[in-house]
Amino acid sequence: MSKHHEEGKKVETVAPYKEIIDVIKASGGDAFKRCFQCGLCDTVCP
Repeated sequence: MSKHHEEGKKVETVAPYKEIIDVIKASGGDAFKRCFQCGLCDTVCP
């Protein structure tokens, strides 16, 4: 996590680990690339 300053406010950002994408794809998660952040992944991925 890194902290950036935006208009005097602290904003935290998260940088994903690029290597984890290969691990997820190898485990059968090729649909991971199609994620559009709908927020339903706690139940089902459309």
